[in-house]
Amino acid sequence: MHMVTGFAEACSPCTCLAGSLLQSMIPEDSDFFGVYAGSSKEPDTTITHGTLRFPNFVIESGWSESFPRLRADKDLWIHGGAGRVIILLLIKWSLLANGKVSGTVEVWSGDANGNDLLMQVESIFPGPPPHLAGAQALRFTRAQLFGNVVGATRNPAKSLRSTLTRLRSLATRALSKMGLQRA
Repeated sequence: MHMVTGFAEACSPCTCLAGSLLQSMIPEDSDFFGVYAGSSKEPDTTITHGTLRFPNFVIESGWSESFPRLRADKDLWIHGGAGRVIILLLIKWSLLANGKVSGTVEVWSGDANGNDLLMQVESIFPGPPPHLAGAQALRFTRAQLFGNVVGATRNPAKSLRSTLTRLRSLATRALSKMGLQRA
């Protein structure tokens, strides 16, 4: 069983990423380790497998003025999660002149030594020319998304990709409801 949960402020384009709210599974204070012990964090969106309480895939989103806070959240999840968060997406939105919004997504992971690794950076807005947009994708392996529940008959190293086209479409609608436009 794979659980997707989503929480975001109504004013954030990240609400489009949440999909559907299935169940609230927020890590408790005792779930973080090291200097982060006693911390708690409500993620914007997560994927959690089976009966695990702690997510292995986390999405955090915010506006440019909160980007230092997003980076601190990344550290909490990756370092305080003690290797349980395999993939973390940071989505940064920036309000530009004339109500236009730019956005970027960073894909982070942690290594066995507790170091965080920036794996990929992509522009959401402005996007590439339409004829190239389908080629822009986030790439993960089955093992990164599904952890140890990949299944014995599945190749955990198989590469999976998710284009940014759908995210752009959903974010464009969310921005429109806020009276904003994509850059």
